[in-house]
Amino acid sequence: KTGYGTIFGGGVLPDLEKGNYTIGQVIDMSKSKLLPDGKTKAGYGKYKGAESGATGKYQMMGQVLLEEAKKQGIDLNQKFTPELQDRIMLERLKRKRINTSDLKAQGLTQNILDKLAKEFASIPYSKKGGKSYYGQPHKEADDIIKHYNLKMTK
Repeated sequence: KTGYGTIFGGGVLPDLEKGNYTIGQVIDMSKSKLLPDGKTKAGYGKYKGAESGATGKYQMMGQVLLEEAKKQGIDLNQKFTPELQDRIMLERLKRKRINTSDLKAQGLTQNILDKLAKEFASIPYSKKGGKSYYGQPHKEADDIIKHYNLKMTK
C-alpha cells in the first residue's frame, strides 16, 4: 500500500505518491530527471555513477512505461495512480514472465523468481549465484519467498 511515490535511491515524491502526475509526465521525468515543472531536479539516486530514472512502486523506467502505455492502450494524460501502477505491472508480468496459475498452484518458487529477475533488478537470479540479473543490490531469495508466502497465507 506504500511506495508508489518512490524514485530510485529511496526518495519519495508526495505528488507521485498521490497519483497527481500523468503517465506522460512520469515518462518525461524518468528521462529528464526533472520534476514536471521542467526546472527542479527530481532527486533520483545513482548506481555505479549513473543516475537512474526508475520510478514508482515497481521502479519502472521511462521506456518501460512508454512501451506498456502503447501495448495496454493507456492515454499518456491518464494519472499515474497506485491502481494504474499495479495494473501496468500485473499486465506486463502476465504477458512477459509468469503464469499466474503456476504462482497460485505452487506458490513463489526460485523458478518464478528467475523469471521476475529480468523485470526487477533487486530480485536474485539463480543462474548468477543468487545475485541480481543486472548486477545491482538485491534481496535474498529465501527472504522474498518467505515474505510472499507469509502474506499469501494471511
